[in-house]
Amino acid sequence: MPTFDVIRILFNAVKTIHENRKDFTGIEGVEFFSIKEKYIPWKGKIEELKPGTARISNSPGKERTRRRTLLIHFDKYVQRLTSKYETIRNLSKLLSSKYKKDDTDINRIIHKLTQYVLSKKKGAVDQDLARIATLFRDELEGRPLDWKNEIFVVGFYISNQLIRISDDLKIRSLRDKDFDAVTGPDIGRQQNKFGRNMPTAVISVEKDKTDELELNKLSICLVRAMRLFDVGSVSIVHEERTTDSILREEYETMIVETFSSPYSYTINNRKSKLLRGHINTLVPFFEKNYEPKIDKNPNSSIIISMTRYEDALARRQSLEARITNVITGLEALYLGGEERQELTRKLSQRASHLLGFFGFDSWSINSHLKESYQIRSTYIHGSYDTSHTDKKLQFFANSIINYLRLSILIFIYTHQEYEKEKFIQLLDKSLLDSKTQEIIRSKLSGIKIST
Repeated sequence: MPTFDVIRILFNAVKTIHENRKDFTGIEGVEFFSIKEKYIPWKGKIEELKPGTARISNSPGKERTRRRTLLIHFDKYVQRLTSKYETIRNLSKLLSSKYKKDDTDINRIIHKLTQYVLSKKKGAVDQDLARIATLFRDELEGRPLDWKNEIFVVGFYISNQLIRISDDLKIRSLRDKDFDAVTGPDIGRQQNKFGRNMPTAVISVEKDKTDELELNKLSICLVRAMRLFDVGSVSIVHEERTTDSILREEYETMIVETFSSPYSYTINNRKSKLLRGHINTLVPFFEKNYEPKIDKNPNSSIIISMTRYEDALARRQSLEARITNVITGLEALYLGGEERQELTRKLSQRASHLLGFFGFDSWSINSHLKESYQIRSTYIHGSYDTSHTDKKLQFFANSIINYLRLSILIFIYTHQEYEKEKFIQLLDKSLLDSKTQEIIRSKLSGIKIST
């Protein structure tokens, strides 16, 4: 069936509902489907149940019997409207022939459309009704929708009320209404929508014509980017997704399991100026490498290193385990695939030299990494470190996890120009060659990262 004919049938059905509101609001039972915990008690015969005679009640009781009674009556009610209005009859035929819906689905879909149209103000013009018909068509055919997603996270704070990254991406502080309780599965039961984890900030995203898989990917990539803006165990506590939808619930909320947050940071006014470039670079990178084929992806070393970095951010591990994760992440970046000799020296030398371009003391970094390498070696051979105090171990863990964060960022910013092996060779050459050192300095001078 041509697209124009489909839209025409849908538009005529929408217009019929809008212009005959009384017929389509004549039974309170229509509300049953959006208030599932409520039912309509009725002791008479089904055929005696007429518009206006039923009332909604919260009382417990024979819910299954009441629900069956209502469903049977609702089917008859829809059939009556279908018989009365040719436009609704045409819609029913369209749903059956083109979209392969059975009678139960047809009744449910007509109900959903009715609810949506009646929720709009009276006196809508044809342009508004045409928009509803187009939205209805898009949903029937599984086309992407427009979404607003509120991502409640832990792991960082902002000193401003709002940081505007772009027109469709903002980061804001929490508001009083964010803490409103949500209704649980049992009527009257209120739940804390954040579970046991209280969020520290909200990432607000608006995306046009996007399916939910892409929305999920964007949420994860945004969080991964924020984990690298500074050392922060950033994770999602809760998401609230809003879409202008006819066939699904308007609000979809979810509580997400999150690891505890040993690391957090604050974005002040100075750092907020770096955030736009950071997100605009990292989110596309993570989206492109969302499902990397490790054996073919030239960026696999960065993805592996990022995974080890995220492992190190989790709370439930010893300091030795955290240090081990960090060293493994650094090895993925700074050691070639065939290198087997002098690994400690090469890693420490390359990392300290690269970070020295960003104002860090290369000698201190070299020393921290060599000490940490020894702690890691002791741990992976089955023993805990006894040569350092817990305070010193914490110092090493905190220092080198930041070195890993910065290294990942640098490799991401330079990956389009230099693959890993070539970049390592350039670093080694620059240790002795001042001209090569100036080439690297020039390439890195445009990189703006939060140190």
